[in-house]
Amino acid sequence: MGSNTSFDDASCEFAVEYSDQNQRDYRAFVKAVRGGRLEAVVEAA
Repeated sequence: MGSNTSFDDASCEFAVEYSDQNQRDYRAFVKAVRGGRLEAVVEAA
């Protein structure tokens, strides 16, 4: 906060890293479901 961009830069870096990790986690989840290591239950809407 204040007049420099340190907080803004750190917040943006965190958001990008968090998004990248989320994508890696989702890919691993889908791979586990497709590989039969996890069971996914899909409910009808």
